[in-house]
Amino acid sequence: LPAGILQGLRLSRSGCVDALYSTCPPPTTHLIALALKRITRKPWIADFRDPWIEDGSHPRPGTFRFRLESRLERRVVTGADALVVTTPYLRDDFLARYPGLPPEKVRVIYNGYDEPDFSDLSGPPTDHFELIHAGLVTEQFRNPFPLLEELAHLLGTGALPRASVRVVFLGGGWWVQSAQFRDRVRVLGLRDVVSVLGRVSNREALQRMASASALFLLQASEDTRSLIPAKTFEYLRIGRPILAV
Repeated sequence: LPAGILQGLRLSRSGCVDALYSTCPPPTTHLIALALKRITRKPWIADFRDPWIEDGSHPRPGTFRFRLESRLERRVVTGADALVVTTPYLRDDFLARYPGLPPEKVRVIYNGYDEPDFSDLSGPPTDHFELIHAGLVTEQFRNPFPLLEELAHLLGTGALPRASVRVVFLGGGWWVQSAQFRDRVRVLGLRDVVSVLGRVSNREALQRMASASALFLLQASEDTRSLIPAKTFEYLRIGRPILAV
């Protein structure tokens, strides 16, 4: 926070700064901009890509952290000249929690994609029915095991041919690479069906998704109700079928 404020002051004194723009997470960026706003008097846009305070779930209500961060969020919301959010749900949440907030102050700008990223994507679908999830998977809010358990059931009853089905987690993060995750996959009898691949370039990820039979979208917990994963928009642009949980 102190280093960010100092660097912001150096930049603002160059004479080339017309406005302040902060984007969160992490919320510290908004606190830097709040300090710079008070010092420089420049107009300030605070962009909430994700919510900071998730009412009833994070931070845990009744804790010191909740009281402190709620106060800090209020200072940001009231101090900024404009707020940007990525979903109407999050806009409505702000307006409900801050009744005095002018509705015109909060604008929705969805996540999206850059069209040039999708030029010259080629390649036929794989020989298998390949279901791909691109990006972070976590036990808390992107847990794929309800789907994997059902898949194991369908394979076990012969409703699906094991030899032609694959589920690929692309750049899923540490949990899908953990022993705990591997053990659960093994118990379900899916070691020959589930693949976990590491991080790849955005270009390679788009290429893999364009060749998939279907794309897998996970967003399944109480604290993600106000969010649309950014990958959704790339999924939509690619045009493959989407299975959303």
